[in-house]
Amino acid sequence: MSCTRIVGLIVLFGATILAIAEPAWAKGYSYEGGAGGATRSFYLTGGDYELNLVADRPQDWLCLFSGSLDRVAPVYSISLGTAITLDKDDWKPWEVDHYEALPAGQYTLRIPVETTCNWSFRLVPTAGPQSSAAVGSKFRGKQETEPCCLANVTMLKNPIVRPTRSKTASISDLVLLTAPFVSKSGIDQPGMCEIRVGDTVIKEDVLQVRRQGLHGVFYIYVQWNGIGVRDRGKITVRFHTPMGDSIAKFRLTN
Repeated sequence: MSCTRIVGLIVLFGATILAIAEPAWAKGYSYEGGAGGATRSFYLTGGDYELNLVADRPQDWLCLFSGSLDRVAPVYSISLGTAITLDKDDWKPWEVDHYEALPAGQYTLRIPVETTCNWSFRLVPTAGPQSSAAVGSKFRGKQETEPCCLANVTMLKNPIVRPTRSKTASISDLVLLTAPFVSKSGIDQPGMCEIRVGDTVIKEDVLQVRRQGLHGVFYIYVQWNGIGVRDRGKITVRFHTPMGDSIAKFRLTN
């Protein structure tokens, strides 16, 4: 049985994180993991490196991925993806594959605990200087080297067993409402969630916030018929946060 297959089987049966040793001359690092997040620190001697990150669904359902590579001092961050959602419509995995000129220093790979995808990370020195512009980037989204934003509110059905992103939900559903963010500063006040049916506010509640490194997420669980929703139709969800407001519209069915 090949080493690659053995590693795959170990991950499949619940390994949280594996560190794979590189040859001494390579001075590179490889890690693999799954749901639950991970933090791994290491020292780089500096130079030109190839950075590769792949995140994929562990089964045929939705998974979430976020990650970053952070330099300790002076502070610098490379986003590996912020609240990336992979579902049955995404037949390709999320992949980051490009070249970085990295100075010597202590670095930390951060995969937030909200991650539910299988993932692998590899950082190895190149044979010689290479330009990321010449090689090209395989980001499916915008690379963010600086904190920038608060995403729109997303609704996840079946959040406990099998989270599924959706714009509609049954009145009897328990859902998870989330808004990922990237921020260099600390979040001291979690903010408020406001839910409206038409012009009527039917729920106001304190948001929860979870943060790791530059990445975080505001979130709240809602049981629709538990807050007095009885009729199907459109609802508006607004998160009031220290980073500004995030808003989305959803539809409830019977």
